[in-house]
Amino acid sequence: MSRKTQLKRWAAGLTLLLAIASLAGKAEGAAQYMSYTLDWRNRRVAAPLGYVVEDVLTGIGQLEEPMRAPQDLFLDREENLWIADTDGNRIIKMTRTGEVLLTITEADGVPLFGPQGVFVDDQTGEIYIADTGNKRIVRLNPDLSVNKIYGAPKSLKLGPDFNFQPTKIVVDKSGNMFIVNGGDFHGFLQMDSRGRFRQWFGANKVPFSITRVLTRIFASEQQRQQLTRVLPPPPSNAFLHPSGYMYVTSAFATTSQIKKLNAVGSNSFPEQFYGEVRVENWTLVRPQFVDVAVDQNDIVSALDANTGRVYQYDQDGNTLLVFGGQGDQRGVFKYPSSLVVDSRGWLYVLDNQRNDIQVFRPTEFAQLVHRASDLYYKGEYQAAAELWRRVLDMNTNYELAHKGIARNYYKDGEYRKAMIEYRLAHDKAGYSMAFAELRKEWARAHFPLLIGLVLLTILVLVGIGVAITLYVRAGWRRPGQAVEEA
Repeated sequence: MSRKTQLKRWAAGLTLLLAIASLAGKAEGAAQYMSYTLDWRNRRVAAPLGYVVEDVLTGIGQLEEPMRAPQDLFLDREENLWIADTDGNRIIKMTRTGEVLLTITEADGVPLFGPQGVFVDDQTGEIYIADTGNKRIVRLNPDLSVNKIYGAPKSLKLGPDFNFQPTKIVVDKSGNMFIVNGGDFHGFLQMDSRGRFRQWFGANKVPFSITRVLTRIFASEQQRQQLTRVLPPPPSNAFLHPSGYMYVTSAFATTSQIKKLNAVGSNSFPEQFYGEVRVENWTLVRPQFVDVAVDQNDIVSALDANTGRVYQYDQDGNTLLVFGGQGDQRGVFKYPSSLVVDSRGWLYVLDNQRNDIQVFRPTEFAQLVHRASDLYYKGEYQAAAELWRRVLDMNTNYELAHKGIARNYYKDGEYRKAMIEYRLAHDKAGYSMAFAELRKEWARAHFPLLIGLVLLTILVLVGIGVAITLYVRAGWRRPGQAVEEA
């Protein structure tokens, strides 16, 4: 082979490799907009489309100026949308179909300045605005008259230099306000209806680090003082469930980024990692959850602003669906900042850079998954299993459906079938549980045989023992030993 021919082949091979890499890159770029779920190894598994874009709400044509960098979205009891239009210095109220009902631009004679949060009390209809730039909480009556203005609370625990910068707010049935105060690592600032400081609520913990432990052991006092103090990540937003639980997100947490806090601040949501860590465009991308919403089936939808994806979880922290991505098309986002869910299960996602709200309608696949999950956690395993089978008809690789079917088999005492389904679901704990019950069932069915074997074993052992004893007492010797002594 001539050198010229060899070079031509090398060039052709290199061109082919580059073409394959280009196609792979395009495929990866397209895949990020697909609907998928995560398997037991946290790997992506393609799934039927869970949501489709039904509408895009902008308010253009009804607002004097378009929205500018909106930060927060809230759905009231009448299912109207409230938007904290941050750079527009106003609060906007519109219907689910995008009809603008009113705007709030000032309170108590002072114009709103960069509001980043809004909340409407279901019981009283009162409107709470986190007027971030003015360092205050504005509380309005339903007729928009001022009820109360809350400035920085006074407390020895806060100190004289406390910086009050409210960004998000939720209010419980007793009128207690839970406020995300800028990037404060203490957790939620809790104030009562009179504006008095109560406590810091639901603070995150500093994650464990072996490097930090070794530094404390081996570093000198001077070196330890020079090291940067590690602080827990602050909360980013919250959703107050009708049951009283508060679902919380933390954008910069490395684990347990989603929590479910009770009245004393204890977390009852599984403590694990949520979302995905991916390498995209040669960059390590970690999830940053900025908001959370929970529907009537207790399906948790969490918004990852870093990747533009919506992750849905059940109450055990299992991933149900993932959709969205980054881009300019419908169905993906530039920088999503907040989301809510209505009574139909429709999702509304606010985009901080596109200045719009995309309305997502669940498909038949998503509705089946949500109903099956709801029935499963209500203990109606047979009804749930029927829906899980329909889910498998649409997606044979959906592991959670196998787990739901396995649970029904386990409840009905069909442990062998349950083991098969648990294996398909890669659920080791469930498989072991079903195997243990199958072993007990076999033992009960073969109890006489087991007793006979035990007795036989005992008799054999006793016989061997007796034989050894007689051998020792009789002084038996090896053949020829007596002759040699003589």
